[in-house]
Order: sequence, then structure tokens, then C-alpha cells
Amino acid sequence: MSPGVSSWDVKSLLLKLGVHQEELKAQNEELRQAQLELSVARDRYKELFDSAPIGYLVLDGSFMIRETNLKAASLLGTPGQDLIGTPLSRFMGRQEADAYYLHLMEVRKRGTQQSCELVFCRSEGSLFYGYLETSPYESALFGNGWRIALVDITKRKQAEEELQEANMTLEQRVKERTMDLQRLTNQLEKSRDDLRKLASELVLAEERERKIIAVTLHDEVAQTLAAIRMKIDLLQSLPGDDEYRQVIAQAQELLSHSIRQTRALMTDISNPVLYDMGLRSAVEELAERIKDHHGIQVKCLFEEHFGSLSQDLNVVIFQIVKELLQNVIKHSGARGANIRIIEVNHSIRTTVADDGAGFDVSVINSADYGKGGFGLFSIRERVKSFNGNIQITSRLGIGSEVTVVLPVMAASKPAIRKSPKRIRR
Repeated sequence: MSPGVSSWDVKSLLLKLGVHQEELKAQNEELRQAQLELSVARDRYKELFDSAPIGYLVLDGSFMIRETNLKAASLLGTPGQDLIGTPLSRFMGRQEADAYYLHLMEVRKRGTQQSCELVFCRSEGSLFYGYLETSPYESALFGNGWRIALVDITKRKQAEEELQEANMTLEQRVKERTMDLQRLTNQLEKSRDDLRKLASELVLAEERERKIIAVTLHDEVAQTLAAIRMKIDLLQSLPGDDEYRQVIAQAQELLSHSIRQTRALMTDISNPVLYDMGLRSAVEELAERIKDHHGIQVKCLFEEHFGSLSQDLNVVIFQIVKELLQNVIKHSGARGANIRIIEVNHSIRTTVADDGAGFDVSVINSADYGKGGFGLFSIRERVKSFNGNIQITSRLGIGSEVTVVLPVMAASKPAIRKSPKRIRR
């Protein structure tokens, strides 16, 4: 024992060494337990890492693979140990590799997870579409690098391509069907135009036939009746008893009645004023007749004499005015109406307005419109056949207004033969 050191000091020192020894044992046990837990955690991580259904790769700062799991090795068709220390770009073509490195640089620049789709070539040469989700990381031991999650999206891409091809096929079929429908629509529209033109031709042909009938009535029937009346007038001057004169007077009355009916029939069949004196006089005469027979005050406004219009166009305008006024008489209950015919920009604008009950204009465009008769439907179709247009406005309880615009050259058919002279009253 050293001088100056008591046995008490030695015992105290031994006691402290024993305590430290126990503490070291406890610390060693804790360290061993921590190492065991770390080993278990590492094994669990390795098991999870390798058994993950998604391929995982860890790259170092020089783009080399430092870690990989079994799924990534399987996707690339290469054992995991052969992947370590090699670049992932070895499984790509040049163009894909360029896109891949740009993707890594974008991840490093932004410092956030980025994704992209690339085509990979396995070791045996087969291709697959890969979807990459790449995140940056920093490690004190390994420096900066990237973590990549790799998923095989070949089936999805194939489905997308098949869907795109199906869409293209469908679009092509739709385009073909649309073209077929357009052709049918054009044919239908042409047929409709042809029908409109035919209807207009029939209307003008009908007017010509009416004119022929009116001429026949004038040249034959009316003249014959006039000659008979002259003969009867001669008989009236001959001597005879009262019974004889009474019979002659009755015959004269019947003959005068027949002449009046013939004259009225001629006017109804084909208005002679239209051919003798023109559109303006015919419309004014029509307005007077409507006032006399139906009590409707019809005012006329003209800004031209329309002497340069073709005879067919005069006929068309007069028929339209007549039909519109017939609608006013039949349906509106109007007390007054206005007719306005003017020439604007090489077109004839004809307007017929009334102060009647009015109607719902939307009915004109309904599917059932025109089933109950012609009316405005007939006028509208006729106007379209002459490349014109029609505008209809109406308010319930206020009245209606119909405006028809026809080009001056709308009708250029051969003129109807000259009107017969009126029968002298």
C-alpha cells in the first residue's frame, strides 16, 4: 500500500470501480439491444424494400444505382447485384436517356418530386413503358442523390393506344356518317327547293290557265251573252201583247244577271285590272272590294308605279297581298288594314298590317304548322322559292304585320297573254 493512502480510500475506489463496471455492463447491454433492434429494423426494411410491388432505385450524385429492390431488378430483367454501380440510362435509347437526364436535373433544380414516362429496354431486348416518380435526397454519408419509384404502365399505355385508335376509328366513322348525312341533307334541301320552284311554277301556270279561262269567258261566253242581249232588245221593240213583253223582260233580267255573274267570275279567276292598269291599280281595286264586301277599311301606300316589274312578279306580289288580306278577313277580326309596297335596293318590299286579334308567331315554326291548311305557310314557301324572305310580327290583341321582300328579278317567266277588255256595263 502506498504511503499516505489509507485502506478506506482503497475500498472507496474499488466501490466506485464496481459501480462504473455495472454501468458499463448496462450500457453495453443497451447498445447490444439497440444493435439487435437496428438489425431487425434493417432486415424488415430490406424485406419490405425487396417485396414492394413497385420498383425502387436509389441513385448517387453521379447517376449510378446504389440500391435497388427485387421488383426494379425484375422490371429491368437484370439481377440486383448487376445493377449496383451502373447507370439506369443503360436501359434506354438515346432519346429516352436525354429526357431521363433532363428529368433528374429538373428534380434537383426544383427540389421536389417530379414524374415522367419513359420507354425502357430490358436486357433480353423487350420493351416496356415505365412511369417514374423521382425525389431528391441528401445524405451525410453518400452525398446528394435521387430516389426513384418505377412502375410498369405498359398495359395502361396499350389500353390508351387502343382507346385512341378506337376513338380515331369512331371519329372516322362519325365523319363518314356526317358526310353521308350532309349529302342526304343537301339532297333533301335540293328536293325541297325543287318542290318550292315547282309549286311556284304551278302557281304561275295556274294563273296563266286562269287567264286563258278569263279570255275564253270574255271572247266567247260574254260576247255571246252580249249578242243575245242585243237580239232580245230588238225583240223588245217589236209589237206584242203584255204577256209577250213580260217574258221578254224576264229574259232580259236573267241575261243581265248572267252577264254580271260572268263579269264577277272573270274578276275572281284573273283580275283584269292587274294586266290592264298594273299592280298599283289592282291592289287599290282589291282594297275597295274588301271595303264594300267586308267593311274593312284598307289603306294603300305606294312609293313607285312599278312599271318596270315583270308581269310574273306583279302576279306573285298581287297574289301574296290577296292571300294576306284573306287571312285578315277570315281570322283577325280587324276593322282596318294597311298595305305598303315600296322598292328598296332592287327589291320589292310588301307589307300588310292589321289591327286585329293577333296570334302566336311561334306556332308558325311548330311541327304541326301547315297541317290544317296553307295560309302563311304557303306564302312563306312561295317566297323562299323566289329567293325572298318573309318577316312576321304579331301581338295578341294588338294586331299583326307581315313583310315580304322579293328581288326585282325574282320572276322572269314569259308574260301571260294580254288581258281581255272589260265587258262594257
